[in-house]
Amino acid sequence: MGRRSYCERAGMSFFTGDDFILNENLEYNVEIINDQRVVYIDNLYKNPDRVVEYLDCCPILSHKPQDPIKGNGIDFYDGRHTITEAYDPRWFSIHQQVSVRLGMIGVHFDEGCKFNMTMLNSPPKGHWFPHTDPNSVNCIVYLNKSNNYGPGTSFYKSFDYNGGGEHSDPWCKDAVESHCILDRFNCGVFFSGSTYHAMRLVGDTFVNKRRYTEVHFLNY
Repeated sequence: MGRRSYCERAGMSFFTGDDFILNENLEYNVEIINDQRVVYIDNLYKNPDRVVEYLDCCPILSHKPQDPIKGNGIDFYDGRHTITEAYDPRWFSIHQQVSVRLGMIGVHFDEGCKFNMTMLNSPPKGHWFPHTDPNSVNCIVYLNKSNNYGPGTSFYKSFDYNGGGEHSDPWCKDAVESHCILDRFNCGVFFSGSTYHAMRLVGDTFVNKRRYTEVHFLNY
C-alpha cells in the first residue's frame, strides 16, 4: 500500500458542497482607506475549518508557466486551486451587494472559488510584488487561523517595479507601504484592483506552513 496523505489518514478525504456553504445575514462594513472604499464581511463560511481541511488535502499547483531559474518551486511554493462543483451561488448576491457599496455597478463573475496557496522555505526577502489588477474589484477571504489578526494584504504607493513577476520572482525592497489589512480568519475584503497591493509576509509565519486565501476578481 502506498503512503496515504494527511487527509486520508485523518478520515477527511470526502467533501461535499455543504462544506462550502456561506453564512446567511452577512453584515457589510465599509472603511475608507487612502480615499478608497474597502468592504469587509466577517464570518463568511459556515464551516471555515472544513474549507481549510479540504485545502490541506490539495497539492500546491503552480498556475503560471514554470521558469526553472525563478524562485517558485525553489525559494517558495506558490499556486492556485479552483473549485467549481462546490461553489455557493449566494456569492453572486454578495458580489452585487459589494459592487453597489464600492460604487462599481455592472461587475460580472463567471468563475468558481479560487484558492491561493503560498509557502516559504525561508523568511521573506522584502515585499511581495506590489501590483494592480485593472478593471477589477478584488475579493480576498483569509483562511489562516494561526495568523489571525496578523498582516494580511498591504496597499502601496504607486511606483515603477522592474522585478520578475508576482508568482515567479516577487521580492521587492523599494516599495512604500501605505496601509496593511489584517488577516482575519474567515473574513472577506473587497477593494478596487487599481490600488497597488500584495500579500504581506512577515517573519517566519509562513515558513514551511501554508498561507491560504480565496480570491475573486469581479470584472467591469
